[in-house]
Amino acid sequence: MKLPLNIAQQFTQLPKNIEDVVRILASRVGEVESYSSLSKKYENIVIATIEKKKEHPDAEKLDIYQISIGDKNLIEVVAGDKTLEIGNKVAYIKPKGIVPSTFDTSKPFVISSIKMRGVMSNGMMCSEKELDIGSDHKHVLKLPQDAPVGENFANYYELNDTVIELENKALTNRGDLFGILGLAREISGAQGIKFDSPDWYKKAQIKLEPSEVCLNFDVDNQAESLCQRYCAIAMSGVKITESPIWLKSALIKSDIKPINNLVDITNYIMILTGQPIHAFDFDKVMKYDTTQADMGHIVIRTAKEKEKIHTLDGNIYNLSNKNLIIANSQHPIAIAGMIGGVDTQIDENTKNIILESANFDRYNLRRSSMELGIITESSTRFTRSRSPDMCLPILSHTVELITELCNGQIASTLIDLYPLKRNKKQITININKLNMKLGLNITSEELIKLLENIEYKHTGLKDKYITFEVPSFRQDLEIEEDVYEDVVRIYGYEKITPILPQKPINASSLPKMILLKREIREILSNSGCNELLTYNFVSMNLLKDVNQDPNICLKLKNPLSKDLELMRPSILVSLLDKATVNIQEGINSFGIFELGISHQKDNLNEEKLPLEEWKLGFVFSDSTNSLQGSPYYQAKRYLEKILNTVNIKNLNYELVVDIDYESTPIWVKVLLDTFESNSSAIVSTVIGKTKVILGVIGEINNQVKQTLSLNDFTTAFEINLESILQTKSNVKKCLKTSKFPYITQDICFVVPDKVMYAELLHIINKAINKKNIQSNIKCIDIFKKEGSTTRNITVKISLTDTTKTLKDKDYQKIREKISKRVAKIDISM
Repeated sequence: MKLPLNIAQQFTQLPKNIEDVVRILASRVGEVESYSSLSKKYENIVIATIEKKKEHPDAEKLDIYQISIGDKNLIEVVAGDKTLEIGNKVAYIKPKGIVPSTFDTSKPFVISSIKMRGVMSNGMMCSEKELDIGSDHKHVLKLPQDAPVGENFANYYELNDTVIELENKALTNRGDLFGILGLAREISGAQGIKFDSPDWYKKAQIKLEPSEVCLNFDVDNQAESLCQRYCAIAMSGVKITESPIWLKSALIKSDIKPINNLVDITNYIMILTGQPIHAFDFDKVMKYDTTQADMGHIVIRTAKEKEKIHTLDGNIYNLSNKNLIIANSQHPIAIAGMIGGVDTQIDENTKNIILESANFDRYNLRRSSMELGIITESSTRFTRSRSPDMCLPILSHTVELITELCNGQIASTLIDLYPLKRNKKQITININKLNMKLGLNITSEELIKLLENIEYKHTGLKDKYITFEVPSFRQDLEIEEDVYEDVVRIYGYEKITPILPQKPINASSLPKMILLKREIREILSNSGCNELLTYNFVSMNLLKDVNQDPNICLKLKNPLSKDLELMRPSILVSLLDKATVNIQEGINSFGIFELGISHQKDNLNEEKLPLEEWKLGFVFSDSTNSLQGSPYYQAKRYLEKILNTVNIKNLNYELVVDIDYESTPIWVKVLLDTFESNSSAIVSTVIGKTKVILGVIGEINNQVKQTLSLNDFTTAFEINLESILQTKSNVKKCLKTSKFPYITQDICFVVPDKVMYAELLHIINKAINKKNIQSNIKCIDIFKKEGSTTRNITVKISLTDTTKTLKDKDYQKIREKISKRVAKIDISM
């Protein structure tokens, strides 16, 4: 955006030194790309009048002119514009002057006295393009007849100014800084000067009422969520002419081409306030609207699929149903917030207009802008969060200017569609908190003055709390911390004295998941196991080898190799593959584990993205034949050591063959075929009345062992660490150690195959459960005859009393109690 300082000076006092203005803008608003003085660009250019004219003797397309620049001597200039007449006022470049349109190029064009077809031409009369104020290069610019001969062109055209080019596109939430008023406000605040917006900016200064209604139209907002406010009014008797010099100059300095007085007014309002204004030719709106002869219709809606519009840039766009448009009853007449249509454009024949001042959803507009490839001054501003409260005051001032410069008259009642009016926003500041966070030491009075300088309104002060009413043009202010940003920016970052933090520095607590993983690593490492770190990617063949379905996996679009094309659905896939490698390397007995993440295609989170949960995978394998009993219990020993350490009690083991498959989570289902169904279990616990599945444990499937060449004694488990965190208790109960001796007996139970060991253990604990009695129960042997439907389970039960020495008769009573209870489920003792 370009900031002409002479225009900004109309609204606030600027620093005398241009470098100070640049420093303020660079430190408080955005990057200053460049700044330049236009007076240098227009040096040696003065206003001249044509005194004499004659044909060139040797060139039909050239004429010879005698011009005056205010002294007695006439200057001879050769030019090719046949429309020039005696008495015309023109812009004349003296010899050694630079053509302005080439001033900023690598090779500026310097005018000199040269012969043109035998006639000496001293200097040049300039076109709009050569003066860099328009696009016409065929004709010499004719100035108004009141232009003073001999005066510097830059002074007359109000181009004797300094323009700062500011990169403010990164300010996506500060629509107010896309107008000269907003930038002037920031400069004023940084100097400690109170800024006061013009009255017309704060509130509509004229009544938008017609003397009589002669142009009828209505507006139908069918997209209220995308158009928060729409103000419109009709004006009649508009006279389209060339703009006055001051208006042209303001646009030229802002890099906008002057077109005519009406369009130039709307563009001037935009560069001044940041609010785009659009004008439709009322008669053209009516021409293409066949629904009602005496009534015009404006409809705000989303486009129909493949609907087309021919726009002011000469292009025809195919619209989608996501694009917001302004239409009459027949077809689109503008793409909302971006560009108008050719069908209703303003031209020299325009007499009646509809003025639009609106507020559109910036996110929808940004998407449409990217989709259609349209970036305009208007769309840039609308995508920076404009305030709907500013639509009416700015429309009112636009009407004032059109009345003054175009002789227009209000010809309809005002239409103001504002479905969700905003209440005035108030934010309360804690001055102590502000000073602590920003490293400042400002008083309440200083804070009030600082913020009132940029048009906050102070509404209350109580102790350390100060309440401010937020300016209506500031959409970005929502919370206390937003105001802090304004305070430190206006106060000045450079004024903050760097000091060390005064508050105590405490060690930050680590996330619970990290602490849990550390604890598990320590437990398993101390137990002689080794941690692995493998890829999250596996091959389809490996999944088939471990009996896991490849269709449940997420597939990579650009895998590192064919062997790494699928995201693993479980940790055990990788661990079993590495177990094979260890066996091939001759390692006889080992335990390996991995803490990692697995993914399943249909296991999604609330955002419909693949759920990522931390899991623990564990594999134990032995070929020494030194371990007795089932491999299942070896894995269980490691698992219960982990779960007991993290304080998870009341574990349940449910045989895989007995589970309700349909209600089982996806991450558990994917594991089941990797295990032997008759010697594996689902591990769970209960929170309140809710069952929480922790994982799967068991012996590896015989087919998997054979395919991967694993040892017969291979067992594993995989548990969900998210479930562990959900169920683990941070409260660890400690029992006072009994000073009295234990009585220990080995008891053998004959248990039917249908009864789980966990159920037997539960009954024993219930029978022993007595105040002052402490117990230690351990399974020491399981024996089963071939063909038998029962198995012998020998349990070592150690008991003590914390208040006295336990006698044999006391132990016997507990034995009898256990015997009666187990008999109820066909267990003999």
